[in-house]
Amino acid sequence: MKKFWLIPAALLIVGAGSFYTVSKVAAATTPLNWHQSLIQKLATTFGKTEVEVQTVFDQSRAEQQATREAEYIARVDAAVKSGEISLAQKQLLLNKHAEMIKTRPEPGFESGQDRNQRRTEMDQRRAELEAWAKQNNLPLDLLSEGFGSRGTRMGANGRGMNR
Repeated sequence: MKKFWLIPAALLIVGAGSFYTVSKVAAATTPLNWHQSLIQKLATTFGKTEVEVQTVFDQSRAEQQATREAEYIARVDAAVKSGEISLAQKQLLLNKHAEMIKTRPEPGFESGQDRNQRRTEMDQRRAELEAWAKQNNLPLDLLSEGFGSRGTRMGANGRGMNR
């Protein structure tokens, strides 16, 4: 009778061990870890330290953000120059833009939110911005936070492209 329970117990232990191993492998490749994993691989491949590789990533990101910021300001200046918005509206936009940058949520994979939570949060944020833009008589496309305007999808360099 004791031998009868030995086989199911052994199978249970092997199954639990397999599940544990698979879950550890899956956790190592989740979006939370993909960035660090890439940095480790690049450091190993090119004989650099992880700190050196991370520094390059950080510098590149800062350069891209500075470029996007300059492009945004140029777009707002062009709207003033064309008469689409006034100088007072420009200042409202720049203030709101700065506020949005400070309060920008972490990307969903870093915040631990699932896709539905992230979508709900972004939809709410978009509705608030649309209401603010309407209240201040501003075109929403000048207050972009990566939403894209309806009927567009985000394309190269974060600019919306018509479908």
